[in-house]
Amino acid sequence: MKFRPLTDEQWRYIEPLLPPPRAEEGKQAQSG
Repeated sequence: MKFRPLTDEQWRYIEPLLPPPRAEEGKQAQSG
């Protein structure tokens, strides 16, 4: 099964559902 690039419409719907990037999680953990 090959990965297909998502369309802008798909990203608009999916992106809010994705967990935050690891880098941002690390920053939040350090500041908190």
